[in-house]
Amino acid sequence: MHALRRYLDQTPDGTPVIVGGDFNAPAGDRLFRVLRPRLRDSSPERPLGLSNTIVNEFPFARIDQVWIGPSFRAHAVLARKTEHSDHRLVVCDLAFTESVH
Repeated sequence: MHALRRYLDQTPDGTPVIVGGDFNAPAGDRLFRVLRPRLRDSSPERPLGLSNTIVNEFPFARIDQVWIGPSFRAHAVLARKTEHSDHRLVVCDLAFTESVH
């Protein structure tokens, strides 16, 4: 996570940024504080149903997440059952809200 933060620190302000994946930590974990204030968790903005991702058959935690920068607004965020993973798939419908200068 600190390597990701170093990368973000080298990215010019105003650059649209989306980071997603399996973070192996539940939503709200203090690990994510290194991403703020540059990014925010998209799921609380527009959740559609249950957003937990692990395990696929009976999801009890949300370790797969999509984090977005200020250039984006979430319209819908949801988790869908999959066939070939023990994780549910995160679907995040985003709108670009500002141009890059």
